[in-house]
Amino acid sequence: MTRKPSMFSLIAILLLVGGGVLHAYAQIANHLGYLGDFWQEILIPLSLGMIFAPALYVVRHNLNQPFLKKLVLIGLGCELIHLFLDFADDTPGLINYALFSNANPLHTFTQEIFGAVAISALLAALFYFIVSYQKSESELHLDRDALKKEIRERLRVEEEINQAKSSAELANRAKSEFIARISHEIRTPMT
Repeated sequence: MTRKPSMFSLIAILLLVGGGVLHAYAQIANHLGYLGDFWQEILIPLSLGMIFAPALYVVRHNLNQPFLKKLVLIGLGCELIHLFLDFADDTPGLINYALFSNANPLHTFTQEIFGAVAISALLAALFYFIVSYQKSESELHLDRDALKKEIRERLRVEEEINQAKSSAELANRAKSEFIARISHEIRTPMT
């Protein structure tokens, strides 16, 4: 018997896949020059929000797994730095600094590295969540089988107890009849 995923799990998976596809489209279209600034500023944060929502969902439902929390927090932190660097190259006050200039290869490299680490950490967290979920599912199946075996054993023991009880009641009745007969046989000659 397989357990159906909850509605929230399905929504989280759809958001993650949709956000990943939208983010990839927005990034590729942006680098090829197909997106205007308006659409770039809407689609990229929207896609990242769609990716972050399931990550936060995973963290919320797995607060007892510190490794998973660390992966998601690293991913979210790197993506915030990536976003800051992405928006910094359009900000007039920051563009004067060499680190935030689009012409600086270090800026582009740093921005892309943080973006790649963010996506990698979030995907690793998702895969870790899926693997641990499957592991817990298999553990639940083993526990269920052990419980079934224990229930069968208890039913067998209960049946043995009931048979022993009925045998004891039968023996008690036979004893009572025997004592009654002996008592009657002894009393009759005495009277």
